[in-house]
Amino acid sequence: MPRKGKRSASQKQRRMQEASGGSSSGNSVLHSVDANPYVLSVTASHFQGDTRYKIYSRGYQCTCNALMFLAVHNERNDLQSFELDRILQRGDAVYTSVKRTLQSKWQFVANFLNFDELPSTVKTNSACYNILKHAQRVGFLKDSPVLGEYENLENTLQCLRADVSDALLLCGTTCVAVFRDRSGRFGYFDSHCRSAYGMPEEESTGTAVMLTFFCLEDLIERLMLLFQWCFDLRDQQQFDLLPVSFINQITESSARPEVSLNCSNVMYNHLSLLCQTVNNAGLLKSHNSVSKIRFNNHLRLPLIEPRQIMIKPT
Repeated sequence: MPRKGKRSASQKQRRMQEASGGSSSGNSVLHSVDANPYVLSVTASHFQGDTRYKIYSRGYQCTCNALMFLAVHNERNDLQSFELDRILQRGDAVYTSVKRTLQSKWQFVANFLNFDELPSTVKTNSACYNILKHAQRVGFLKDSPVLGEYENLENTLQCLRADVSDALLLCGTTCVAVFRDRSGRFGYFDSHCRSAYGMPEEESTGTAVMLTFFCLEDLIERLMLLFQWCFDLRDQQQFDLLPVSFINQITESSARPEVSLNCSNVMYNHLSLLCQTVNNAGLLKSHNSVSKIRFNNHLRLPLIEPRQIMIKPT
């Protein structure tokens, strides 16, 4: 591989700083919010390569972790740090079970599991689900004239706007879970050693992370930054996307119903109901007062440092 020039290196450093809050000095979370793509971040207390996991599985569990995350996230979108920890622990248990089964059948090939080696059922704290694996989509990170029919990553992930809400994304040796939640937001979960912004981090400080974006474009941009600028993957690097659904074994129903992707309509309906309730109590003169509230489909919030409470002085 040819050596990169100083300009390329400086561009990479600048992009990394922008993704992590701008300035590399001081507290970037508090002082460089305006430079960030706005995103909600939740970190676990550790990552899949932590020494609490046995060498038998340590560092190889990303496909199982991603699958377990999607099952839990279907039940509850607003996950907390301790819940991500449990996902890592359950994902490790799933990986260990699958690997032992493959070895006992003399079918084990490599430590990193393929999609077709994943289990057909998964159990969370509240339910056991059958996993429906939909048609796998294969493409390359960016367009190339010689690749013809294959889609790039940006075009492929547009499926999250409509017919896909949960999927496993494998690129190189990295597997993450991508999703659209009930509020119409987009995000991904990465069980590798990452910062709160999803970038590679030192093992002493990095953790697994869940990032939730208010725009699909921001999700795609962050993934491309991770794959190409951090890992130096080529435009022709193959990726595999496996959409999945979870069916409750008892009720035989989907773990989550489909909802409107129009976030403003969802918010409007909730506020309309609230105003109607207050109006019925005689506390509001006009139900139409809710119409004065303006919504923005591309609402963005500043990234919040996990486990940090900021109190504004009075």
